[in-house]
Amino acid sequence: MHRVQNSSQPAGFALKPIIETEVIKREADDRPRPLREAAADDAVAAPAYSRTVHHGGNRYFATAGMAEIFRAKTRKIVASGETELVPLLHSTGVDLLVIGPNTQFTVVTIEIGHHTAA
Repeated sequence: MHRVQNSSQPAGFALKPIIETEVIKREADDRPRPLREAAADDAVAAPAYSRTVHHGGNRYFATAGMAEIFRAKTRKIVASGETELVPLLHSTGVDLLVIGPNTQFTVVTIEIGHHTAA
């Protein structure tokens, strides 16, 4: 192998030859494709964030399932009079939220598009 020294390359760096590949052009595929339902595509694309958790001046968008898990855990903590960190999985990640008897927080259902045309 022939070594080429270039000022922008570190010493001992060997250049490898470029390998040319053949590009094969394929004709358009006219076979019919199965159609997927739009609802299935939406479900795969992104989870439905249908709850907002308000805590400490912040709001977190969560799925219904995660919000209910969070709500159930916080009810047990508040009922016992303890203070704990409770994980909340939301749209931008996971946060540990401090929950205790004096903590103010709410879990709100997001409602969009419930108006009817006149």
